[in-house]
Amino acid sequence: MSKKQVPKLPEKLVEELILRSKVESYKVEELIRLERWDLVEKLVSEGLNYEKAVNMVLSANEKTLEQINEDPQSFVKILNEKEAGKLSSYEELDPVVEKVIGENKKSVEDYKKGQENALNYLVGQVMRETGGKANPQVTRKMLQQKINSQ
Repeated sequence: MSKKQVPKLPEKLVEELILRSKVESYKVEELIRLERWDLVEKLVSEGLNYEKAVNMVLSANEKTLEQINEDPQSFVKILNEKEAGKLSSYEELDPVVEKVIGENKKSVEDYKKGQENALNYLVGQVMRETGGKANPQVTRKMLQQKINSQ
């Protein structure tokens, strides 16, 4: 299968999209190259912020892309319902994160030595402790902050 030749957009337009979305330039350029920026705009029009919409479209499989294209409103509604049950606040996650750090000293030390998989393990332990309700992105950031400040 040959790659489509996508006409290069004027740099001004790319710059405008980067400024408006406040998303890294390489992500904007990749979405334009893949001809998927319109899907980002559909998600944003339904209430998602640009960062979340961009990451969603970049990581989506073909079936998900079709769902976004056909009915972005329903897609965002389902996404919001799934996230409604997630623990995302510092107050909710802090005690669990502290517990996991305290009970997994070896993994903490491994992460400090540069082993990224150790952080993934710790995120998994927080997920296990919360019955899968912890927001993994927030959990990851909290773990990194706490470990790096030790």
